[in-house]
Amino acid sequence: MKNLQGDADKNSDTFISHKELSAYLYENVSNSANDIDMEQNPTWSGVDSDAILTKVAH
Repeated sequence: MKNLQGDADKNSDTFISHKELSAYLYENVSNSANDIDMEQNPTWSGVDSDAILTKVAH
């Protein structure tokens, strides 16, 4: 769960938004799938892209 531990917090504001988590998952899941010769392109919708999902504890 590196993404919720801060890796997805691209702007370092200690909050992870829907947009940040979506971008993190898309990049990392796609890259991991490519490493094993597979293709995955995760999508997540239905939430305001600026909605805060969690606060990162540093």
